[in-house]
Amino acid sequence: MPRKPRNAVPIRRRPAESPTSHIIVCVVILVAAVVAAFGNGIRGRFVFDDIEAIVENPSIRRLSDLRTVLSPPVDTTVAGRPLVNLSLAINFAIGKLDPTSYHVANIAIHAAAALLLFGILRRMLKLLDSGATAWPALAMALIWEVHPLHTESVTYVSTRTESLMGMLLLATLYCSLRAMAPVGQTGVRRRLWTGLAILASAAGMATKEVMAVAPLLVLLVDRQFVSFSFAAACRARPWLYGGLAGTWAIFAALTLGARGKSVGFSYSEATPLQYFMTQLGVITHYLGLAFWPSPLTLDYQDWPVARSFITVWPQAVLILGLIAAALLGVLRRHPLGLAGAWFLLVLAPTSSVIPIVTEIAAERRMYLPLAAVVAVVFFLVQRGLRRVVEPASLRRVIGGGVIGAATIALGVATINRNQLYASPLELWRQTVAVRPQNVRAQHNLGLVLASDGRWSEAEPHFRTAVQIEPRYARAQTGLAMALTVAGRLDEAEAIFATAIRLDPSDGLARLGLGNVFMSRGDWAAAAGHFRDGVRIRPADSRARSNFGLALRNAGNAAEAAEQFRAALALDPSDWLANSQLGWLMLEAGRKREAAAHFEAALRQRPNDAELRRALQQARG
Repeated sequence: MPRKPRNAVPIRRRPAESPTSHIIVCVVILVAAVVAAFGNGIRGRFVFDDIEAIVENPSIRRLSDLRTVLSPPVDTTVAGRPLVNLSLAINFAIGKLDPTSYHVANIAIHAAAALLLFGILRRMLKLLDSGATAWPALAMALIWEVHPLHTESVTYVSTRTESLMGMLLLATLYCSLRAMAPVGQTGVRRRLWTGLAILASAAGMATKEVMAVAPLLVLLVDRQFVSFSFAAACRARPWLYGGLAGTWAIFAALTLGARGKSVGFSYSEATPLQYFMTQLGVITHYLGLAFWPSPLTLDYQDWPVARSFITVWPQAVLILGLIAAALLGVLRRHPLGLAGAWFLLVLAPTSSVIPIVTEIAAERRMYLPLAAVVAVVFFLVQRGLRRVVEPASLRRVIGGGVIGAATIALGVATINRNQLYASPLELWRQTVAVRPQNVRAQHNLGLVLASDGRWSEAEPHFRTAVQIEPRYARAQTGLAMALTVAGRLDEAEAIFATAIRLDPSDGLARLGLGNVFMSRGDWAAAAGHFRDGVRIRPADSRARSNFGLALRNAGNAAEAAEQFRAALALDPSDWLANSQLGWLMLEAGRKREAAAHFEAALRQRPNDAELRRALQQARG
């Protein structure tokens, strides 16, 4: 039995319990606040990585095919994250590509995370013998859950990777705290909570790589509040820590597999030291947004890499000071030490240990670390009020007013930020306004304008992106597409060729070349480029339709029919595939099939006179 250190926090055998009615009220408030702050996000559209992770993701189309669902496509945000892909497949089964169910699921995940955080804070406060636990825990969880920094994790659908991982990490910690309870439960209940903690950890490892810190965080909390040493914690709960450590096998398998390209020190633009120095500035920026969440932005692609320590020495002093303070606090078992360790430990995988090389900075990474910032601020404000305000009743009034005002202000900011997600055009305009040198933002603003048929407005943004970074193949492709629409085919052909040289896997550029040759009437050459594009983008129904059109005009009717059928298997409403297959069936004398395809095409284009004449001919 280890000797309890002199400064250790004693565990009360009969801690003060908040009445059940208080707990119920807190739960209702937390759920209502989440709905109030994030409810308008249901109107949000699919943006940015949502397109590849959801709209163009063939692995979520058939929930019954679990093997495919649990093997998400590479080079997407869900690669190596099978549980996230499964959740998206469930949403697809519910509402196809209607974003509503996806947003409802994200809000529910965030609400569950807030409730788990509330439960964790209550139990930690109880272990600290701090008297009433429900209201302080409510205050901290409330501020955390309505903060605008969470809009990216909640309203941006595909970044469910962060919120779901965060919820599962909190579930792991909550279940572990229940398993650590010294009194009031049987061995069966302790084993149940232990099993649930291990299950939550395993699920989290299949969600996002940051979950790797969960076993360490549980051990740190145990050492801080319960066992007072790491060795004593492991001796007292070998099954818990053995099981949690075992879930690292899932993390290793997924990280070394599908996530290998985007995770690790393989970033060609920066050495490991430069990446670490860059993160000093990034973390300082995160802290600033925690206190003043404006301006927020969807993408930080243009964040500069720190090439010299001189450029980040002020941030280094701040962050290294925080690290030293956290270490000292942990050694002395001070609650703020645990908060500092929480903040740094959760950020470590993306800021030093396992950098995400495709994205130097992202606001969603503050999803869990923000809880530590809120806890520290709450502790300091509470201590300050105790020193300067008497009596206690007045302190409660002032404290409640501060919490209420902060909740309302943050909630309103969250509501306003959510409104941008209802319009991808406005979201990318705001991103470009905040970070005009962001190549991806300029490119994506061009794509949104192009999707509305506003190619002349899109072209300057594609051109700006190319000027900022000529090696960005996607921007080259976007510019070439705009030039194709403008009829400047020779320029477009040259730029498409540049895009393919920069990125041979750019299927859109190959399809774009097909469009150039199709516009010239060179159907054989067009078919060759479409063939290359479809090989790279097999789930692109429009590409298959255009490929079929080129094949038909090149005299290859049989293969054209195959491509039209493949397009309709992907998108039964594809009017081009239906109309062209109708003509092929009519030419083959299969009038009934032809009529069915013409009818399907007319449902999409009811005013097309040529289709109506074709339907009459098929029925004649």
